[in-house]
Amino acid sequence: MSLAIVLSSLSNEVARNSKSYAAGRERHAALLPHATPKDVVAALASTAKSSPQARNAIIVALLEEHRTGANPLWQAILITAFKPMLVHLRFRLKRKGDEDLDQRVLVAFLNALRTVRMGDYAAIALRWATEKEVFLSVHKELRTAIPACEFDEETHPHDVFGVEQRDRERAAEILALLEAHGDELVEVVLATHAGDESLQELVDRKCAGKSASERACEYRRLARARQLVVEEIRASLSDAA
Repeated sequence: MSLAIVLSSLSNEVARNSKSYAAGRERHAALLPHATPKDVVAALASTAKSSPQARNAIIVALLEEHRTGANPLWQAILITAFKPMLVHLRFRLKRKGDEDLDQRVLVAFLNALRTVRMGDYAAIALRWATEKEVFLSVHKELRTAIPACEFDEETHPHDVFGVEQRDRERAAEILALLEAHGDELVEVVLATHAGDESLQELVDRKCAGKSASERACEYRRLARARQLVVEEIRASLSDAA
């Protein structure tokens, strides 16, 4: 089934499930201002009405409800809210009409919903985790970089989570800050903040042949380095707000 059909079907599901939404809404302060699932999607789509912090709080609430597994509505809301990002990602892969690529994009996002950490950067973590899985899955087929091509804003919906100039600038700043600290710290931050690996798990994996005391020393070193770079990123985002 094509991505377009799936997205259309889920949008319809979101529109007709207000009753299922009501119970979950009462459990989260971030959802209380939004009476229906459509209101939630609208809030996430608006940079004028909702701050990045408010949108992130909504996403975390939706993720918490989704991970209870009680109702597929929460997954439908998240997919619908991230529709512009998914459409844009699929566009970058080219090969229009290839339903295998459609499904890879959707499955990658579903996996991201299950694994990303629910914190201050949930929205960007979902984006990064989805893109990482998609591009790793097609790496053998796409030996060279995907060529740049014109993106038609009239044809494709606006992606509130990543294509605005301000967001691109901030993402570039974050990436520059990370890269300035070296490849090792880039891996640490992405694995433990955008992925589902704890720092301890990462240290155990990278230091499998070392003693417990050596692993403990490495853990403290990386924890301190990670803390400093995350504080630097937060300060940068705060200054730019």
